[in-house]
Amino acid sequence: MKSNRKVEYDRPLRRITLPKFPSQSVTRIGIADAHGIESYEFAEKLEKSTIDMLWIRAMANRHRHALVFRVVMSSKDDEKVMEFLKVGEWQKALTFVKEKNKKLEISQGCEKSWALIPNPALDPWR
Repeated sequence: MKSNRKVEYDRPLRRITLPKFPSQSVTRIGIADAHGIESYEFAEKLEKSTIDMLWIRAMANRHRHALVFRVVMSSKDDEKVMEFLKVGEWQKALTFVKEKNKKLEISQGCEKSWALIPNPALDPWR
């Protein structure tokens, strides 16, 4: 089902408002790249300046298809992502997020990268 809702950006992820979900949902912001999820934090705990720094960090690593994403997951699925991350399964964590998200937003202009990652072969330094 395609949404007719228009999202306006003055900078990626800066003025996006997400709909309210029941308390069993979790909103996270993170960085993903060719190797999987690099960072994954509660959106409510991040200040605007921290989100801007994530964006700068991702844009500095575009050669690895790095991007900033905001995702809404069920609490149960979010716990599974955290389990993957704790044991260093960054690619599995990203694949799981891509499959199980309730709502997803990515850095403007990074749609092709999102479709390609995770794939370590895309990292030119490896």
